[in-house]
Amino acid sequence: MIYVDASFIIALVIEKDQWHQRALELLAKLKSEDKYITEAMIIESLNLIGSCLGGKVGYSIFKYINDNFTIYRSETLIDESMYYFLKYDGTLSLADCTAINTMKELKITEILSFDDDFDKVKGIVRIY
Repeated sequence: MIYVDASFIIALVIEKDQWHQRALELLAKLKSEDKYITEAMIIESLNLIGSCLGGKVGYSIFKYINDNFTIYRSETLIDESMYYFLKYDGTLSLADCTAINTMKELKITEILSFDDDFDKVKGIVRIY
């Protein structure tokens, strides 16, 4: 199991992103993994993709995520993620905190991400 961060999705889609080539290389790793993501990461990804490439591309990426990822949903996810938001004193975004909370809950230890903020979280290994 692996958690997929918005930074990976963005880098995969936006060709001008500094991590685009590396994202393409890592895409093969996703094929054999159970992939998890939260709605917060989808929103973060599609906001940027939509603003750069338009709504139709954003919608296509949403369909891809919906068809290929497990979207973790919980009515208490944001409330529970506030623990990490406070623990890291706002240095991690609330979206990132939903990732941490989800990973802890599902016992996922790897995150596919180009965001080095995750390096400060014990028990999480960032794949980049």
